[in-house]
Amino acid sequence: MLTEFRMAVRTIVRCPTSHVGVITSLAIGIGAATAIFSVIDATMLRSTPFPNSERLAEIWSQDTVLDYSIPSVPGTALPEWEKSGLFDALAPFRRRQVLVVVGEEPRMLSAVEATDALLPLLGAEPIAGRRLQRADLEPAAPDVALISEELWRSEFGGRRGAVGEVVSVDGRTPTIVGVLPGSLRYPAGVVSVWLPLRPPSASAAARPPSYTVLALLSPALTREVAAQQVKAVAGRITAGGLATIPSAQLRYLNDALINADVRRAMLVLAGAVACLLLVACTNAANLQLARLQDRDREITIRAALGASRMSLVRLMLTESILVAVVGGLLGTLAAYWGVGALIAITPRELSVFSYREIGVDLRGLSFALLLSVGSGIVVALVPAIRSSRRGARLAPGERSSTPPRLARSSRGWLIVAETAFSMMLLIGAGLFLRSFTSLAGSNPGYEADHILTVELTAPRARYNTAAAREA
Repeated sequence: MLTEFRMAVRTIVRCPTSHVGVITSLAIGIGAATAIFSVIDATMLRSTPFPNSERLAEIWSQDTVLDYSIPSVPGTALPEWEKSGLFDALAPFRRRQVLVVVGEEPRMLSAVEATDALLPLLGAEPIAGRRLQRADLEPAAPDVALISEELWRSEFGGRRGAVGEVVSVDGRTPTIVGVLPGSLRYPAGVVSVWLPLRPPSASAAARPPSYTVLALLSPALTREVAAQQVKAVAGRITAGGLATIPSAQLRYLNDALINADVRRAMLVLAGAVACLLLVACTNAANLQLARLQDRDREITIRAALGASRMSLVRLMLTESILVAVVGGLLGTLAAYWGVGALIAITPRELSVFSYREIGVDLRGLSFALLLSVGSGIVVALVPAIRSSRRGARLAPGERSSTPPRLARSSRGWLIVAETAFSMMLLIGAGLFLRSFTSLAGSNPGYEADHILTVELTAPRARYNTAAAREA
């Protein structure tokens, strides 16, 4: 095999221009396939990157009459859920936007107010400083905050000394006690600021807050049993006047968060890309077959000098796989750009609701390598079989020992296959564009032309009473 490898390298180096078409075709096909695989793998195939991910779920309030669900649990009902015995841990939190001032530039950033139980459930370890602690939740405790790695690097230059400094958040000045890694993408994308969830003030007692609750299901319960018991607990909570929505359900983090329309569009796109890869392989095989006719004398002389059919097949396979690997390397570079392009043209929720950063990672690289080797074998299949049959010596004045009819037949079938795959690609692209256009242009149920929405966020420290907000 080493001999065939050296000979294949010499052939490619001696005449690189003859392989440009094959490399280009495979680079396009492998690059597109690797890009779409990386997106689908991060959003639809892999489990969440959290410990005990199969038991992590959010508690959603559910109205079976009006047929809607919301990720919200009244704060008054939390003690009942804690006493239910269904969960090993409960972590209430709420999301909001905060006004953060670093230096002289104010920025509206995403924030989460959470208890000390949330980050351990997510397995999030700070890259600097510490997590939230139980003492931070006390009303009289000093104000503290954790910030994201992105905010830490962009506003604090990634300095370790930033831990211990103060930052302005909604008019308050909490001390930074930790920095969370950029890989943490819960509850929705990257959260910039994490604050302790403290009991509501006396002024808010008339309107108790609601929270999103992340729960760790007891390992003794199956999903079916847990679903029944969750509805029973919700019924008791409603009967006791602690909630107004009569039922509840569990939404497991491992279950798909991407809606059906986006999933369908992505799968149609994956089918179109698969057709593109088949077209690329067929085109590359056709180019290799055409080039083989120029190597008739070389192949026949090798056979005449004692090369076996198997050695000729190995030579063609090795050469084709090497060319495919080069195409795969170029395709992988293109895939890094392709992932960004896919995220840009697809709905925002594709990246926001992914608990992993979407990109070409080790799994994507492995997929590209597998495609490269597989494509090399597919591309070399027909030429290798053809070359192995060329064992006859050339007659004087003959250029080829291969019957012209057989050559034309092989190339003809490849052209037919390439045309068929191209038609499938065209149909798949049309279906994807139709699905994507339907998704992007869906009717929201109201006239949206010339309508703007404006959201005003008042710093809580300054507007912490109803009278202040009304003034």
